Amino acid sequence: MRVTLLNNYEKAADALAKAFMHDPFYSAITADLPPEAPERHQCLVRYFVYSLQEAEKFGTLVVPAPDAYGASVWLFPQDSDTQETMDRDKKKFLSGLLGQRGLAHYEAIIGFMHPLAQQVVPQRNWYLSIAGVSPELQGRGLGERLLRPTLKEANQSGVCCYLETFNARSIRFYNKLGFAEVGSHLEPITNSQYWIMLRK
Repeated sequence: MRVTLLNNYEKAADALAKAFMHDPFYSAITADLPPEAPERHQCLVRYFVYSLQEAEKFGTLVVPAPDAYGASVWLFPQDSDTQETMDRDKKKFLSGLLGQRGLAHYEAIIGFMHPLAQQVVPQRNWYLSIAGVSPELQGRGLGERLLRPTLKEANQSGVCCYLETFNARSIRFYNKLGFAEVGSHLEPITNSQYWIMLRK
């Protein structure tokens, strides 16, 4: 595990909340909150703080210090007991954060997407769970800077990486980094198309 960081998670989580404010997945899991309400932004910040901490324990986290304009959050394969603990702890956290409807959306979306990824992604891969840059700083090459260190490590370790994205505009960006589309599906809760991308 490598952490490039950050003395506080809040700034990076705030950048991610801004970056994913209109993403279909995050809109669905915060469906009980008004789209532009400050409470929704804070809910997403708390979600991303948890995700950053989870990656610090169970994967790799890259956050540029001191600016923390975004983050890349990677999760590594775990043994079955550890994965069960991760899933249980996350469900407990999300049930308090999202409420019943948001949690139901989260579980339904993950339940739909995960088996489809398993069909086309090799086992023992590194999963790019989240990658984002604050909107006002996008288009400056900062996203690539967040990903290159871990991709280099993946090359050295000989492992595949994969991701899922609801953002069609990001496909070309990931193509440049060696990811290729290996699946595309219409997710029923969000009623949105998403793509599975694999980097061998």
